[in-house]
Formats: sequence, structure tokens, C-alpha cells
Amino acid sequence: LRPLWGILRNPRSWPVLISSFINFPIYFVIQAGVGKKLMQDYAGLTSKEAATFTLIMMAVSAAAALLSGPVLRVFGGRRKPILFMGIGLVLGSVLLMLAAVLFGGRPWLFLTSYILLAAWNIANPTASTVMKELNDSRYVAQAISLLNGIAYFGVAVLLTVSGLVLDLFKAGVVKTGEGIVYPAAAYATLFGVLAGLGLISLVATGFIHETRGQSVPRADVPEGEVL
Repeated sequence: LRPLWGILRNPRSWPVLISSFINFPIYFVIQAGVGKKLMQDYAGLTSKEAATFTLIMMAVSAAAALLSGPVLRVFGGRRKPILFMGIGLVLGSVLLMLAAVLFGGRPWLFLTSYILLAAWNIANPTASTVMKELNDSRYVAQAISLLNGIAYFGVAVLLTVSGLVLDLFKAGVVKTGEGIVYPAAAYATLFGVLAGLGLISLVATGFIHETRGQSVPRADVPEGEVL
């Protein structure tokens, strides 16, 4: 446990962990949580059509991950432009989905939002690389494991929060033969919360230390020494 404690004590790790706690959970909540039902309720899509949108999202996500390396080279090895691009895509997606709920719910708006959110995955490998470079090179596995653990803990928290937000509007729920339909205000509030979290992640990204491919653990602790 000493390596994990050392990583947690390293202030340079904190902004990366905060972003990880927010970015992936937003992606997961929309993709696997509320997204498909939202499109069926407000874009008039059938279950099959909504599932097709999700399939497109997953394909774009895989392509974005593969493009991470070439895009990183375009930026001369600088990590932060990629990380800012990622959170910008997340925020753009959430705000577009909010607009879709408030102003008509056209299918192409939801599809565009899904594509933007999936493209966020272009930054995910870079975040893992930065986490590795900001910590002792002996504890790469622990650093990446902690980053992933924080992300999935964020998923659990945000799924719970999403359910609580939607339940605030249960008085306005409409029951249909296929289930229940939450009012637009419920989804608008949820996406407002997600946008607020995205802004927090954006601020945290601004505090991430630029590594440019170099190992730069905390300056006051020699590499190899447990904090």
C-alpha cells in the first residue's frame, strides 16, 4: 500500500485523478445509462435505432483511441492540448444533448452528441501516460491501476447521482406501455449537473503538469524513494 499512498500524496497526481473521476463516468452514464432511453423518449427512435447510435458511438470511441498516438505527434509530444481537447469534446457533447432535450430532440443532434462524446477517447490513453510520467517509474502499474479505479468509482457515484436527480422529477413521470418517461426538465437538470462536473474537470486539466514525454515525479522526492 505504500506506493499507492505515495501516489496519492503526490500533488501532481491530483488533477489527473480528478479528471479521471469525472470524464469517463460522464461517458459511461450517457452511453450505458440514460442515453438510449433518452433518445427513445425524446428523439422518437425505436430501440433498434437507439442501439445503432450506441454502436456508432463505440466504433468512434475505438477509432479515437487508435488516433491518440498520431495526434500526440502532431502536437509535438505535448500532453495538455490532447487533454484539453478531450474535456472540450465531453463538454460539447453534454451541452449539445442539453440543447437537444430543451429544443426539440432531433435525432441528428443526439447522434452528433454521441460522436463528440466518443471522440473524447482520443485523450484517454494520454491521461494514462501522464499519470505514469508524473509518478515514480517503479510504480507505473499502481499509478495506472489507481487512475482506472478512480474512474470506475466515479461511474458508481455518478450513476447514483443520476438516479437521484431523475427521481426528483418522479411526480412528472408519464407511464406508457413500454415503461416510464421522465419529463424533459429531469434530463435537462441531469445534463446541467454533468456540464458543471465537466467544467470542474476543465479547471483540473489546467493544473495538470506538462510532461512532454519525460518522467517528472514530484520535484522534492528523488525517484525511487517512497513518499
